[in-house]
Amino acid sequence: MARCYLTGVDVPLEESYVLDLTAAHRALRELKEKVATLERLIAQLGPTDAVSIPNRAGGGVFLRKDRRVVSRSMAAALGAVSPDRDLFLPWAQWRGRARILPLTILQHHADYGPRIRELSADETEQVVVLARQVLHRLAPGQALPPDVRTATMAGVCVALRERTAEEVVTLVRHRLTSEEPLQDLGVPPQVEAEFRAALGFRQPEAWGVTPGGAPLDSVEGKVETDQETE
Repeated sequence: MARCYLTGVDVPLEESYVLDLTAAHRALRELKEKVATLERLIAQLGPTDAVSIPNRAGGGVFLRKDRRVVSRSMAAALGAVSPDRDLFLPWAQWRGRARILPLTILQHHADYGPRIRELSADETEQVVVLARQVLHRLAPGQALPPDVRTATMAGVCVALRERTAEEVVTLVRHRLTSEEPLQDLGVPPQVEAEFRAALGFRQPEAWGVTPGGAPLDSVEGKVETDQETE
């Protein structure tokens, strides 16, 4: 009888095993080579570069950070280092995944996760597009707090994904000007106050405009002129 070194259990010699050091060292060497190859791939193809993109609106170009790409044949050859994993994916697929990443990373969020996990791939893409349109209409050129942007995309646009951007904006604006809660629109209770503060409407005077639509300066000037005339 022999005793297992790791468990201490007695086993017959004919049923016991010894580590083949030659095979183990060969496997270790192959794994180290695989690790080194993967590290080189990450170092060479992982960074982003500034790419010049023609400006469609007019002349000139603008710079955009983008990932490095390789040809299909090179991707097949380099990906052979790890045949059990897809190390490379088509550029269009990568761009599509990057667009929906802000939504998919919330799949396990306590408030947004359950609804997001029910979405199909097409519905996820639809929500991201809808959120971009809604945010543009609700707060054009405005830098919203992260929690408000998340509530709009992962809450409101997921709950109302069957509606158009105009319908979503109209409904949200109505709720912001009323005392009705926002929870049924997907806005968590702890975010509602910040959501209302960031997207709620100001009184006309806060924009430098009178309720009738004339700028305050012009109204004040007219009053002074009238007083001088009198």
